[in-house]
Amino acid sequence: MLLIFLTSCIFDDRRFLFKKEYSQLFSAYTKNDTIYFSSKKGDLDTFTVSEINTLKVCSIITQNKKCVTVKIKHLPFNKWILGVEMEQNGTSKKLDQELITVEKTMGSNTDDKYFIGINYRNFIGEINNVSNVISDNRFSKFEIKQYFQVVNQAANWEQYRLDSTTIIKLFWTEKYGLTGYELRNGETYEIKPNYLLKTTTQP
Repeated sequence: MLLIFLTSCIFDDRRFLFKKEYSQLFSAYTKNDTIYFSSKKGDLDTFTVSEINTLKVCSIITQNKKCVTVKIKHLPFNKWILGVEMEQNGTSKKLDQELITVEKTMGSNTDDKYFIGINYRNFIGEINNVSNVISDNRFSKFEIKQYFQVVNQAANWEQYRLDSTTIIKLFWTEKYGLTGYELRNGETYEIKPNYLLKTTTQP
């Protein structure tokens, strides 16, 4: 009976589907995309999408979960990473930073909970409510009317609070994902206008 339960659960994807407002948060990204940002001073910031991973957990012991993660590699030097792990042959491997993680934890019936975590360079933050959007003309040149503003929870950590290049807040849109960010010194970066959005299907 246990084997039947686990097998039927694993192959029943209906409960694992994300609501549209959550899947749209990462739908702009495709593996191997290279994305550029520029400041008003002409400084460039670049990363490539290295992986898009989907993990499903189906268990009678813990709650069922689905997690989608977009991993990025910073260019030209992958300075900001998730950490280092040792491989079986004794060599070390750098883990690419997880730009966005969207996790759905399934409760009874339709009592599902979502977690949305964002990491970029020394930025750590969350989108706690997908209904909490800002509507103004900040990104009107991209024909974007609404966006999420996310605050850096690590901005006042000892290693960052005196760093003028620490990201204070970033801006996330359904159209582009990470669309812009602001440093402590007031400098702002925006996604380059010639970035072409690629449509993707939900992982």
